[in-house]
Amino acid sequence: MKIKICGITNLEDAKNAIKLGADYLGFIVDFPKSPRSVSMEKFIQLASAIKKCQSSIRPDEHPHQNDLVGLAFGRVVNPPGRTSVRTGRQSSISIVAVTVDMAEDKLRELLAENLIDVLQFHGHETPEFCDQFRNKVEVWRSFKIQTTDDRRQTIEILEKFKGKIDRSLLDAASAEDKANNRNNQFKDFKLFKDLQARGYPLVLAGGINPDNVELYINKLNPEIIDVASGIEERPGKKSPEKMKKFMEKIKHTTL
Repeated sequence: MKIKICGITNLEDAKNAIKLGADYLGFIVDFPKSPRSVSMEKFIQLASAIKKCQSSIRPDEHPHQNDLVGLAFGRVVNPPGRTSVRTGRQSSISIVAVTVDMAEDKLRELLAENLIDVLQFHGHETPEFCDQFRNKVEVWRSFKIQTTDDRRQTIEILEKFKGKIDRSLLDAASAEDKANNRNNQFKDFKLFKDLQARGYPLVLAGGINPDNVELYINKLNPEIIDVASGIEERPGKKSPEKMKKFMEKIKHTTL
């Protein structure tokens, strides 16, 4: 199991996430409606700093990112210094740029910085739009799931994206919802299990926090869990205590 900590806005939170063993750091880029958004310039500054300093950041006693804890978690891990298949860059944590209906020219400008490992679309991007970037980076696409009535429609939509994206992120809130701090909890366990059975690579998101993450792991056993608001002091600022509690709950649940 891998962990994505999303909505990073500052270097302190990024360092804490790395120290606690996060596998992915997510940055919401140039979406001013969100209190967790950073400008493209700020993103480049933060991502560059993280790439430079991550080798000097030592995980805590239970470092989720390294081999020892990977074995404890019962999963195969990539050792520090793994090489990105698509970019050929050395990296021990993956940088995720989350964008919402960003113009193609701006996306290409962002990718030209060679800092991104995963490009996550969270707007109305079409399968064809997403697909054109897969030769550069790994591509994820977010899908809003609020009620069980969405199940058939969701499967039909995901079918259209098959072969056009690398991973589907199932969330209970849209980008607009999150911008207004409406972070609904993901509840459609049957849909998630159905999609797992169909072989879809998935990311689980939506209202996950230290108090309910054990339930999600036990019920769904997701490959990747995405957390943002559930470990915050306030929108855009992570709580070191909640972040630590979240990672400890995952460790104890997956041992």
